[in-house]
Amino acid sequence: MKNTPQKSDYYMITNLLCRSTNYQLTMPVQAQSSPVRGNFGLSVERDVIVDVARLFPASGVRRDELPLWVKSCGLRLEPSMPARQLAWIRRADGGWLAIVVMPASSANGSSTLTMQLWLSPDGLTTNLTI
Repeated sequence: MKNTPQKSDYYMITNLLCRSTNYQLTMPVQAQSSPVRGNFGLSVERDVIVDVARLFPASGVRRDELPLWVKSCGLRLEPSMPARQLAWIRRADGGWLAIVVMPASSANGSSTLTMQLWLSPDGLTTNLTI
């Protein structure tokens, strides 16, 4: 069995997004002044741009082959999207991960959510002119 979503999973998720008008789905983000505790991280508060095209590559399905309800109600991800970085977390191998929150919405705008992402440093930039 593949470890990928099946067609019924897509229908269920997209149907939820499409029918959830005025419903805001938000992942919990710590509301403390510092989302990092201990000696393994560094709190920051800054605007960043996430390289969505590199982090979440396209599915490979042509848009003209998708049903209209998928195109209108599915999650819209642009190649580059604005986000807010909350912290850097030090990994045990010496690398870093950026904790980022990124707002996103359905293609028709009827549903919104805030994605909490843990990204490698090359997945975001502070150059906001992109």
